[in-house]
Amino acid sequence: LFQRYREQQQSLESHASTRIKDALKEIQKEEEFGDEEEEDVLEAILLDHVAFRTFKGLHHDGDEKHHQFVNVKQMLMEKLRYRESGETLVFTKKKLKATWLKPPTPLMPRVFLSEIDIEAFEDERMSAIVRKAISSREGGKGKGAVLEDDFWEQKRDRFSLCENVSKDEYEYIAEKSEYAAWLLINGPEFVNHFALAMHRCRSEAFRVSSGEEMSRKIVERIAKIAKLNGEEENRVMNVSEDRKLWQFSTVSDELIAVNGTGEKLKGCGAYIEFAYREYISTGEGIEIESRKNLEEDESKRRDGFEVANADAIFESTKV
Repeated sequence: LFQRYREQQQSLESHASTRIKDALKEIQKEEEFGDEEEEDVLEAILLDHVAFRTFKGLHHDGDEKHHQFVNVKQMLMEKLRYRESGETLVFTKKKLKATWLKPPTPLMPRVFLSEIDIEAFEDERMSAIVRKAISSREGGKGKGAVLEDDFWEQKRDRFSLCENVSKDEYEYIAEKSEYAAWLLINGPEFVNHFALAMHRCRSEAFRVSSGEEMSRKIVERIAKIAKLNGEEENRVMNVSEDRKLWQFSTVSDELIAVNGTGEKLKGCGAYIEFAYREYISTGEGIEIESRKNLEEDESKRRDGFEVANADAIFESTKV
């Protein structure tokens, strides 16, 4: 994902999942795109952000305690020149905290990093299961540069932490926190979701000029080929308090993981989010004629994240 962005940041071909390609193909079957080619649609959409999950205390800069795990934050800052945003988001009910990294160039994706505090649940059985799951990496899955190489290729089977977690233990964790259950299935190095920046989209079929238009045009299109988060509660669209950040997401695809004794664990994988960032001030839009114009345009739009929006988006991995 990031290696390809480092080489050619403007192409959606970089992302690790093929699901959006399949989604666009399905849309093309139902909608008339005129002379527009699928490749043009893909290249017209860029990533707004990519998200990762982890356990609190698993990564400490310079700490070798859990060297079997890739410190995603540290690696992206050192190797791709990402930098701290200085913003912290707190999700009290879910026992989560999050921050995000600013990209080295405006059109590379932001990185949203969240962590769960297992000890805050004050549940000894829950803590013991997670500690056991984390210890499964010791001496078995490879470490250091080996896992870093796997990270760039997003090999989920190398990241899973459910090897020595029983079905009963996994279901206990899932009952307490879907976030933690997702981590056991996928591991902290696997991409939790990626978000498409619909305000950057130049494709006629997907182009929208406001979050309000996205809530109609894009939601309608995506709803034809994917289940949407919040659909059952009639709260698909999430809008920030300042109405400058609009977001909605699909529901994660279900998957079955197998632990070390052959038991099948029902979980889910990654999902897709759609984001629209309004201009900070009215009348700031510029005509997009080049990549430079697009970067300038991005700098005039709402940055960062919103607690209420993100809290709802987290629900995309509810099994």
